Amino acid sequence: ITTRMLKYGLDKALALYSQPDTMLRAGTYLGAKDRIAARVVAKGMTALVDGVSTELRFATLQEALAHPAVKAEALYYTNRYTMNYSAVPKIIKVARSLPFINLFISYAAEITRITKNLVEDAITPNAKGVSQMHAVTTLAAMAAIPPAIVAAARSNFSDKELANWDQVRKLQPAYMRNRFLIPTGVKNGQFSFIDFTNLIPHDNMMSMAKSIFQGEPASARAANPIANLQNTPLLNLAASQIAGQDLRTGREYAGGLDRAKAAIEIAAPPLLGYEGRRIGAAFTENNKGTLGLTNIRSGVETAPEDIVLSYLTGLRSGGFNLEAVKRARIGQAQREIKIAQQKMRDTTNTNANLADQKEARALYAKREKEILDDLTILLKGKKQKWTELPLN
Repeated sequence: ITTRMLKYGLDKALALYSQPDTMLRAGTYLGAKDRIAARVVAKGMTALVDGVSTELRFATLQEALAHPAVKAEALYYTNRYTMNYSAVPKIIKVARSLPFINLFISYAAEITRITKNLVEDAITPNAKGVSQMHAVTTLAAMAAIPPAIVAAARSNFSDKELANWDQVRKLQPAYMRNRFLIPTGVKNGQFSFIDFTNLIPHDNMMSMAKSIFQGEPASARAANPIANLQNTPLLNLAASQIAGQDLRTGREYAGGLDRAKAAIEIAAPPLLGYEGRRIGAAFTENNKGTLGLTNIRSGVETAPEDIVLSYLTGLRSGGFNLEAVKRARIGQAQREIKIAQQKMRDTTNTNANLADQKEARALYAKREKEILDDLTILLKGKKQKWTELPLN
């Protein structure tokens, strides 16, 4: 009985979740049928009738709308250009149930299929009468609109503000640098922004392309649509346990119990895990005496109204300033160096032979230099020993 009740509840939840896509498919089908019927009343159409290619003519729009050939062409258009998760290949159906694959692999697969269809129709006239211009303009809009929106918002900055904004973006973690952020204002060095990445149909692909274009392989890996850490629970869990810290906030785990608690939060449903803590912290008084939280890894400050906006619209918003992000980046460098130190000590504090100990020390020295060199370039300052860095 319990199993049946759980299955019933899950089926109802999935049905509710799929309603927006179902409504979109229905609207696309009805719109396509109206356009096709209007076209064939004016020009006629060629269709297979009992296996024979036949030229059809219709005297009225209602006659055309009722004909099976018009309905079939409208259905073809709908399936070609809208999401249909129930029709994804079997390999995708299997992959989406695996914990080391992106939770949204079906979405990525369907977006890829639709994009492929658009490219095909943009290059070659479609036998079903799909407009080449429709395909070309759709592809152009998908590629050009997100960067254009960001560029238009950036144009409101002064040269100094723009330089600070660009430095902030470079200092942020890999998973943040590929996001499409619209700056909405700046006051006393505090930038406010809206992140509209989640509203872009090709969000992962566009973010990955943006990172590759900017020469940031780490950021590109963070955005890949197959197995990125943000949307892949098992990879996120494994990576966080290896790093010894929460990869979203940068908080170090205090011990075995803390690690176990973090693992449960990552594996739990969103509102019971990190997202639930994020919401709770946003409505809790912070050390400034106001409501909100600051992500110690990215330096992003989130207020209660930002949480409300994200759940109502899918848009994420918040604020940051250069000094806070610098502190966050320095703190991240310190944590990375401590992790490298621990790896070295795991070897040098054992009975390992002298050669292995020497190699461990050399690897640590190399890693420390890489981290500090990277930090020096990002902060545009002179080199420092990590022990001299200001505490985050």
